[in-house]
Amino acid sequence: MPLDEFDYSGIPGVSQRKDETFVYSSHSDDDERRARELLFVQIDQLDQPDRDGASAPAASEISPLPVRSKTAEKRTRRSSRRDRHFLSELKDLGRRKALQEFRATSVKAPSPLSLHTPDPDLLERIKALKARYLTPQVKGYLKRQFPDHKHPPLWEKATPVLKSHYWQQSVSEAGGVPFVVNFSPDVIARAEGSAKGAFTVLRDRVRDALKAEFGQAMDFWCALDIDDDGRLHLQGGIIASWQDSDRVRKALKRAGGRWTHRRGEKRQVWIGEHGDGGWGTYCVRNNEAVRQQVGQRGVSASPTIKRRAEALYGRDRLSVLQAQEEA
Repeated sequence: MPLDEFDYSGIPGVSQRKDETFVYSSHSDDDERRARELLFVQIDQLDQPDRDGASAPAASEISPLPVRSKTAEKRTRRSSRRDRHFLSELKDLGRRKALQEFRATSVKAPSPLSLHTPDPDLLERIKALKARYLTPQVKGYLKRQFPDHKHPPLWEKATPVLKSHYWQQSVSEAGGVPFVVNFSPDVIARAEGSAKGAFTVLRDRVRDALKAEFGQAMDFWCALDIDDDGRLHLQGGIIASWQDSDRVRKALKRAGGRWTHRRGEKRQVWIGEHGDGGWGTYCVRNNEAVRQQVGQRGVSASPTIKRRAEALYGRDRLSVLQAQEEA
């Protein structure tokens, strides 16, 4: 029975308009239950051939699947917890390689003899108990509670926790500097009241100020952060040499806006000589709180930084995967 021959008339909670079929909320629980029963009965008929002997339509004809990226991993969700696990594995990669080399060159001791012979009947009983109690529902629950973070994700499945680390690494590799810029209350008020969103407005102020100072677009990445007092500020990295730090500071002060008093003026802009391995993840530590406050993700990077960061991550990801196979 083709899908377009469904009879939706008379089913509470289901309406059909032109080529669209949608379900709206019903005020009666009995109507909703009756609607689901009628709808499921008609759906079950799809598995049965029509009267003329024609086969049921293919699944792709009934509900076409959305287009997926060719490189996307199936059933893989973005997880900041998994990304932190990868960074910890990457940090420990040198020690693990040294340990493997030590074990390869050391003399292996003979394997001890088995103290007893396994009982085949006992093994079968154990397998039967596992099959009885370790049901697919239980396995699914355990997988959700204890996800497998062994395989690092592809770049497109990474969260800002992982991407910001490699954004800053690409900035440091190019001789850039980390930065923090605070904004005046007037600038923050205008940004929060803008239809573009607070993060977009503040990021564009930094971008325009750097371009005005250097006469060209500067590559940088930034993340919107919030302090304990609820004050918004931007931090990240800029591809600019330490010799140009005075010009960078001047541009960031212009982006931050004019302060009404001198108190705390020196803290408006901070520029470091280089960013260590933890600067990127530090900048996005409050990313979820920022998203809830301003309604935006609050992270951005120039295309050049994105491309280089993806290449750096791909190299490290391959090293971690190779180390896992050798372990």
